[in-house]
Amino acid sequence: MRALIRLLIPLFLLTSFSMAQKDPKLESEFMRLEKAWAAAITKKDIASLDKLIAAEWKQVQPSGRIQTKAEMLKALQASKQGADAAEITEVQVMDFGNMVQVIGRVVEKSKVAGQERDGEYVFADLFVKRDGRWQAVYSHTTKVDKK
Repeated sequence: MRALIRLLIPLFLLTSFSMAQKDPKLESEFMRLEKAWAAAITKKDIASLDKLIAAEWKQVQPSGRIQTKAEMLKALQASKQGADAAEITEVQVMDFGNMVQVIGRVVEKSKVAGQERDGEYVFADLFVKRDGRWQAVYSHTTKVDKK
């Protein structure tokens, strides 16, 4: 039985990954979306963020803390400014139909709610298509250790 399970697990993983489609047009669209998200944070554009991020969105921050959309918007509003700069690179998109996973890198220079957040980060965002537009429902951000 164990041998069968060991055989089936890689087969299952291979099948589930092959269901995701790579599409250059979609990658371009999500590069634009991710850059718009970064620009909205830079400009403290709460209205744009409110449209892009779903009400149930949660983010796992580099510290391990889980942040809600309301907490993120409140922290951004309370800060004197948004990010000074955020450069998005290496965006990879996995298309699952009405759900898309985006993985990429961002070099950020910012201070939000009194916390310095300068550095390079790897991020993963999960988007769901609703009423013809994409909304982020989950994000995970990890700071890149340069050691």
